Amino acid sequence: MFGKETGCKKVTADRLRARCLGFGRVPIPCPAVAGAGLSIEESMNTQIASSARKGSKRKKHPLLFLGVNLFVMFCAGVQAAPPGEYEVKAAFVHNIAKFVEWPASVGARGILRLCVLGQGAFGEAAGGLRGKPVGGMVWEVAPVAAGANLSECQVLFIEASEARDLPRLLDSLKDGHVLTVGDTAGYGQQGVMVNLYLEQNKVRFEINLAAARHPGLKISSHLLKLARIVQATGGEQ
Repeated sequence: MFGKETGCKKVTADRLRARCLGFGRVPIPCPAVAGAGLSIEESMNTQIASSARKGSKRKKHPLLFLGVNLFVMFCAGVQAAPPGEYEVKAAFVHNIAKFVEWPASVGARGILRLCVLGQGAFGEAAGGLRGKPVGGMVWEVAPVAAGANLSECQVLFIEASEARDLPRLLDSLKDGHVLTVGDTAGYGQQGVMVNLYLEQNKVRFEINLAAARHPGLKISSHLLKLARIVQATGGEQ
């Protein structure tokens, strides 16, 4: 099939992709991980495609074609400038939203509203999503202050600055249809639905399954397979 010079040796496209995503037995220097080629957003899509392929084997799946397209993007974009940590995290939020089933009323509006609560580095990076298509809608990005009507948000990113007020905040959202996201240690165990974290210099994500089982939201099983599952007690699966 296709081959790619890695500086170590020539490997097949499949092996290169697997190693870039951390699936190979022997890690290699990889522009996908560093962000100089395949972005983390694209990497996550490829992982989801791989997960779907394993579950359906010969059965065709739209995620399969997504993974192929993203690998082509890797071949074409090796010289792209590396994104920063929070640009990567914004890309994760973008991709995760694609695998959430939203209430019909949200789709009818055609807008997916991402609210950023608190002071931190994520807000600026999230601005890059503004107007970007996501699941038949487009992103609207807005900073919000404590006390704002958060029920108008579809995705709420909660900065570390709001940690002290987190229990009250989550309690106020329990009857809404808001996907809560953060990137602070312990947020997942405290009830934030999706929490981003760094592991070996790579962005990963964990999902609090109990919090995510919200009557107004449905998270794809393909996404759950890629996440680290956490419980309110602090246990992991």
